Amino acid sequence: MYYEEGYRKAGEVRKETIREVVDYIDNTILNDTPEYSETDSGIRTYHYLTVWELLDMIKEKFGTEVEE
Repeated sequence: MYYEEGYRKAGEVRKETIREVVDYIDNTILNDTPEYSETDSGIRTYHYLTVWELLDMIKEKFGTEVEE
């Protein structure tokens, strides 16, 4: 937004955006609590965050559309 209005340099805006994305990824990974299901015999199967789920979360958070 500010870049388009001529107030800031493009490099500064990119660095700030990258920091925001990296911080989001870092916080998401560190704060992720795996879900699990348990069988009748007590065996737990854990579901951890996958790369694809993380990418979907990033796209949702930052509104980025990726063209294939």
